[in-house]
Amino acid sequence: MLRADRDLFVLDEPTSGLDPDAQAEVSDVIRGLGQGRARLLISHRLSEVRTADRIVLLDGGAVREEGPHEELMRLPSGRYAELFRGQAAGFWEDSSGPEREVAGVQGVEPGREQEVAG
Repeated sequence: MLRADRDLFVLDEPTSGLDPDAQAEVSDVIRGLGQGRARLLISHRLSEVRTADRIVLLDGGAVREEGPHEELMRLPSGRYAELFRGQAAGFWEDSSGPEREVAGVQGVEPGREQEVAG
């Protein structure tokens, strides 16, 4: 249960073990909590943290990288970018899927447009 009268929400793996529909619903609730409040989201699902103002990647108990998603994705030898691409590739049988574009939509593998459209 979440109490809306808090200034800080600490959420540890809130979408772990959820199916995609439930994950989307929980993610919407989490984003709604952010109005004027701080959220600390701990997650191994990098798709969950990509909209955060600041992402902190820990490695061996130390901060390895820090910044917004776009900045971390541009780091030449960035570990966050490597992990993010690896997780995104896991959604496709063909690991090159997330790097492709179909009808202008990045990450949609040819032949899977209907799955994405619903």
